[in-house]
Amino acid sequence: MAKCRHKETIDHLKLQVDALAFIKQQGLKLTAPRKAIVHLLAHEQGPFTIETLQKRVMECEGVSMDPATVYRTMVSLEQLGVVNRCDFGDGPARFELRRPHHHHHMICRVCRHVSTLDSCTIDEAAFLPLDHGFRDVTHRLEFFGTCPRCSKKAVKETQ
Repeated sequence: MAKCRHKETIDHLKLQVDALAFIKQQGLKLTAPRKAIVHLLAHEQGPFTIETLQKRVMECEGVSMDPATVYRTMVSLEQLGVVNRCDFGDGPARFELRRPHHHHHMICRVCRHVSTLDSCTIDEAAFLPLDHGFRDVTHRLEFFGTCPRCSKKAVKETQ
């Protein structure tokens, strides 16, 4: 039995319902792995590695699947544009449900925890490439540092 209790807000439910409807509209079956992964991604802060997704889906959704199934599911959802792949230069790709608003990430160099920044202060700068003839412009911005929990731990270790 699943042991995680997700915060059920209208926004989370809408993300989930919209993503599942889009998947079905694109001709893919709504398999148990797809439904469980979309539910988890709609209700929890990501992005997640394949390994973490596999573990969280089992813990929270009660659906068991091997890493290859999780990976194939994420690749198919990425190809549909339902999820985004995040690469923070540390090896494993991470995935998150595509949200209606643009955002960036903060990554702890110590524990690798990823936090989301819901605002983007460089949106105006994103128009600069358009002035140079570029089209279909996107941007990404990640901040790397030490999170408060790891900072406190480091201070305690030096005392």
